[in-house]
Amino acid sequence: MKDVFTILIVDDHNIVVSGLRMLIEIHKMFKVVADANNATDAIDLTQKFKPDIIILDISLPGISGLDIISRLKQISNESKILILTMHENQIYIQKALEEGASGYILKHAADEDLIYALKTIIKGEIYIQPHLVGKIYIKKKQSYKTRDEIIWETLSEREKEVAILVAKGFTNKEIGEKLFLSEKTVATYRMRALAKLEMDKTKLLNLIIKLNLLEM
Repeated sequence: MKDVFTILIVDDHNIVVSGLRMLIEIHKMFKVVADANNATDAIDLTQKFKPDIIILDISLPGISGLDIISRLKQISNESKILILTMHENQIYIQKALEEGASGYILKHAADEDLIYALKTIIKGEIYIQPHLVGKIYIKKKQSYKTRDEIIWETLSEREKEVAILVAKGFTNKEIGEKLFLSEKTVATYRMRALAKLEMDKTKLLNLIIKLNLLEM
């Protein structure tokens, strides 16, 4: 994995861009290389920098951020796109993911969720704030992902492993022995997984059963 990941910010509010720069550049693994306040500049700067991550607002002057996602991916397919917006509309979330975005978070939660979202999507995973998941169906090459599948994909691979073992009834100590992790580390993964899924152990078991993961 790279030491530093480059970021392009696309937002038409200077105060938002400044705040994001400050928040992001505290973390040495990320570097903001440019910012744009409209769709045309976003396309040009994506062509120029081929950033690892594009943080994209939906409400841009002229052309919506949603309408340039596929274009940005055509220019730089390896770039991960994180939608950062004030819109909670499920239709927007669905369209963003169908067009190729890797994540979707709200601006008012950026202080808490942004860095975690960035770290998640650079690993090739999808990040959506759990309470936004709702009834989302993603159409891609004639296949659909259910709400349960989308929720499950918000977890990292390690969180999935721990969650499955928790659902099977293993203790933190037993899980640690299986995965060669300390009990404390297992407890952290367990807590993080349940928090993301917004579930207790019983609901987790039901989810695992519905996704046919119990035999893994």
